[in-house]
Amino acid sequence: MCLRFNATVSLKEPITQNLGQAPHLISLGHTESDYPFCTVSRGRESVRQYFWRRRAWLKSQKAIETQPQQYDRTKSSSRFPIPYSVMEFDSHTQDAHLTLHIRMQNGLVIPVRLPRLQLLVLIDRGSTAVASYKIAFSKQVSADDLLECLNGLVTPWRLNDKQLSSYRAGAGFPTAETSHFLNALPDIICLDNAWAHKANRVKQFIMDKLGSVCNLGVPACPKARFLVEAFFKRMAEYEHQLPSTTGSYPTDPIREPRKQAKLPPAVRLVDFENIMDSVIANYNATPRYDLFNKSPLQVLDEYRLSGGQIRYAEGEQLDHDAPFLIRRAFTVRGNIDKGERPHINYAYIKYGGNQLKGRYDLVGKKVYAHKINSKDISSFELFLENGETLCTVRAYGRWGEFPHSLAFRKAVKKATNESIGNHLHKDPVSDYFHNLIKQPLSPNTSLDLLRMSKHIHTDLKDESVQPYTDTPIASMKSRVIGK
Repeated sequence: MCLRFNATVSLKEPITQNLGQAPHLISLGHTESDYPFCTVSRGRESVRQYFWRRRAWLKSQKAIETQPQQYDRTKSSSRFPIPYSVMEFDSHTQDAHLTLHIRMQNGLVIPVRLPRLQLLVLIDRGSTAVASYKIAFSKQVSADDLLECLNGLVTPWRLNDKQLSSYRAGAGFPTAETSHFLNALPDIICLDNAWAHKANRVKQFIMDKLGSVCNLGVPACPKARFLVEAFFKRMAEYEHQLPSTTGSYPTDPIREPRKQAKLPPAVRLVDFENIMDSVIANYNATPRYDLFNKSPLQVLDEYRLSGGQIRYAEGEQLDHDAPFLIRRAFTVRGNIDKGERPHINYAYIKYGGNQLKGRYDLVGKKVYAHKINSKDISSFELFLENGETLCTVRAYGRWGEFPHSLAFRKAVKKATNESIGNHLHKDPVSDYFHNLIKQPLSPNTSLDLLRMSKHIHTDLKDESVQPYTDTPIASMKSRVIGK
């Protein structure tokens, strides 16, 4: 049978019913007992399979003949745009359980199982390089997690000095300190239409601060971001090599044994973070067939050397706190008859300052804060309506004595039945963490401890180098150790 590439063949036509209708086959010595005349379907399925195999082979041969010697990724196309023109973002629930070490009041270190965390990735479609990633300490991705991952575009990446041997030659990220793509911004950022991605501050940051187009995408259509989905499949292969992996499905034989389900996994969180950092950095430096034996970082360098246009961050775009800055208007409160000094209210707490406490003329008037850092709301600066600087206000009581995030204060408010203002002369960090530790040490409790320790700017260190202290705040900072 000879099938031409552009031939029109219908497999629905009736096939020869008997050998008598094909005299040329009889002349070749075929009989009724020979295949396919000995079957009821007369080999219909075999012909169909052969037709489509032959057609696919002819199509591939024609593509090879018409294909240029080398695909030039510096020229845009519908499938592969130029580098840093389109980036894809998505999150992936990691297929592994990890261990968190918690130090109790008596100095005893207890390993606790963590639930599955989230891996957030921002990948360039033109070069397939991972521009930024983040491990989110939560079961669901929040707007803050997304903003931190996007902020990685202007945050320098550095090699981990403790695991230099795990990096291959040339491993790294486009945002490395010595890279020409540090502070480079994409034209379009494709999201996956999740609730966190629809937050107004996320869209405002992408469009107003980064100057990019925010593409929320079609709901329930992951194939629109095929590149990042393929990358997560590659990461799952590494996660499945860990002894505490969850596998690909409930009956996967590589899953962690059920008898180990209530025991702490063998892989610590700090070890997993190091593994992910080296794996993704090595991925960016690994030559691949689809890139014509070049690595993603080499594709970026070739694009730059060929005169490709790169848009860089400038001015406020370089501010690492830009994604977390909040603008807010406040009404000054106070009563001179009752001896109540002028102050403002924000996030359940009063704020005051030296230049504000005697300004009773401002009571009932508006003042403004242009840069409230949601990562540290212990203090911020106030301005008058004419733009003149008023003063720096600080939270009353213990809330103004240590840096903490807005999320942490809301968590304390949610965890306490009484007003949060009653904690002014107490230690809110100590009280909150003591309440967490009194609960059974479940994976969810350990995740809350880990996440909240990040919100009070705690540096998590290994237990061998961090002493145990029992001071009000320092003791809580030393609860979560060794990650």
